Order: sequence, then structure tokens, then C-alpha cells
Amino acid sequence: IRVHKEKLENVSYEPTKEDFSQRKSFIRKPLSKKEIQENLISMDAKFTTGQIDKTLGLVSIAIINIKGEKLLNTLTTPRQKIKSTGEKYHGITEPMMRKQRDEYEVIEEVQRLCFGKILVGHDLQLELKALNINKKGLLGIRDLSAASTLYEMGQQPKAGGNFFILQTLAKNILNKNIQVPGHHNALDDATAAKDI
Repeated sequence: IRVHKEKLENVSYEPTKEDFSQRKSFIRKPLSKKEIQENLISMDAKFTTGQIDKTLGLVSIAIINIKGEKLLNTLTTPRQKIKSTGEKYHGITEPMMRKQRDEYEVIEEVQRLCFGKILVGHDLQLELKALNINKKGLLGIRDLSAASTLYEMGQQPKAGGNFFILQTLAKNILNKNIQVPGHHNALDDATAAKDI
């Protein structure tokens, strides 16, 4: 995979490793509301639960803009031998993955789509790592799994922690049921994150 290595210029904030490890949200330079809306994309991805080299294989990904337009919505064919497709979580079976877009080709497209954008999603640490997204090339991140503004909206994190559950947020804020057992749909999750 060719990692998109360009860096943003003229930014006033350099995110730290802690920003990403603590699921912090940030914007790297002052932006107007219009600029934020123009640069905001929402993403969710689904992965295998293990490949031979112990990495995760991409099986499904969706990226949408603030208008809800699909920039990317595809199944993929992982390149490595898979121990488990993760079907019980997302409902995607091995036959469904056959003859889909090549995993590495899709990852390269994801890297291009994310460059210079504000990335919105839930628990984005996995996507950032598994998709080799250049963190220095992001304009910002809004990770709903630990967004402090959700406290202000009266939302409660998972018992005993500070981690918000996307399914619960979608139900409480949007009155929408997502992530029914065996069907965690990337497009549904990306849309819910954007709407929240």
C-alpha cells in the first residue's frame, strides 16, 4: 500500500500521539462553519477478525460528505488468507467478498479521500491504523466515542468508562436503530456518525 505521505501546510496545531491514543477530537487551524462543512467527511469500515499475519482485512467501507453523498461505499476482497470474516458482527460472508474491489486499491483511495479533511466517525483508532491513514494529512478529527460535547447533550457513556456506544447514540439522539445483530453496516454507521 502506498501511504499518502503529504502533510498539511499552514496549520496551527500539530496533533500528538496522545490525541490519537485518547480518541481526542481536534481541528488543526481556525475554520469558518462553511469551511468545516466543505471539508467534513464521515467514515466507517468493517474488518475481518483476523488474517494470517494477525492484521485486520478490510471487507467494507463507506465514506460520505456532510450532504450524505456517497464518496465511497464498497465491499472489498482482502488479499491475505482470512481466519474469520467477522460475519457474526457485520453479516458479510466470504462469498460476498469474492470478486469485489481489491483491498489495497480501496485503501489507497481512502487515503486520498481523507487527505485535508475533517474525519468524523466512531472509535476511529482502528480505521486510522488499519487503513494507514496519514494523521499529519488530516485537517481534523471528531471521534464520537469520546466526544465531550455528548456529555453536554445529556448522553451517558458506557457504564464504568468514558466510551460512548454508537448504537446507543443513534437511538437516543436520532431515534434510529442501527447495528442489529449480525448486520453492522458501514454506510448506516457512517451516516449515523455524520447525523449525530
